[in-house]
Amino acid sequence: MKSWIFYVIICITFWGIWGFLAKIATKFLDPRQLFIYQGIGNLCVVLAIVFYEKKIDFNWRGSLLALLVGVLGMLGALSFWNAIKTGPVAVTSSITALYPSVAVILALIFLKETLSLKQIIGVILALIAGVLLAS
Repeated sequence: MKSWIFYVIICITFWGIWGFLAKIATKFLDPRQLFIYQGIGNLCVVLAIVFYEKKIDFNWRGSLLALLVGVLGMLGALSFWNAIKTGPVAVTSSITALYPSVAVILALIFLKETLSLKQIIGVILALIAGVLLAS
């Protein structure tokens, strides 16, 4: 098995459990409060990595982009919690899982990446699935 596939499986598993537990947590806390606790959880992981690495590299471009990634990720999570607070987790998590299609479009436009015909069809079918799930 290629190493990236192993990490994809872990990612899918963790994010799947994350979405499921987030739905349960909205029964007890407001999404903004969940945001605070996720931030504390994030900080715990960050501190563990800093402790393990024993250093923090700095590069202006990379560091600013990474900070923006963190802000966008947390705002996306807050939006997700607001969605699952009142919507069914099966549908909201499925539709929000289409976020890679945005990354694909941006990569095609700005990074000049290419897709095979089969991959293009896959993205289109995923978007159609999102529309069907939302209706």
